[in-house]
Amino acid sequence: MPLHLVATWASAQLFAPPSGGMGGICATQQGATTPRGGKSIEEWWLLSAAECETRCGLTLDCTAYEFAEFTGGKRGYRRCNLYKTPVTHSIPTPGFKCLIKIAGGRSTPMGGAAPTPATTPAAP
Repeated sequence: MPLHLVATWASAQLFAPPSGGMGGICATQQGATTPRGGKSIEEWWLLSAAECETRCGLTLDCTAYEFAEFTGGKRGYRRCNLYKTPVTHSIPTPGFKCLIKIAGGRSTPMGGAAPTPATTPAAP
């Protein structure tokens, strides 16, 4: 599949806040999760919020993303967590943003299945 088709499909992805709002850490039915020691979260550093959302859109099994940005003094960091399991709610936390991927523009969160991209070839 040509890269520009994938990028077009990713930019068409819709994201919505989970129960609890988008201003917080993402949580599953088991509660808040941590990226260490598991395969349910993919962790990326130094991405912008827009890059984090795009990466989730391009990752077929991404169900939600959590973005955190902290600044202070001369130091700061940005972290992007891509969730591979359904996110059910968020826990309000300053500096964090949680958004779930919406399947095909519908109002229900994705459970791991991705919509099929358009098969019409792009014009050269």
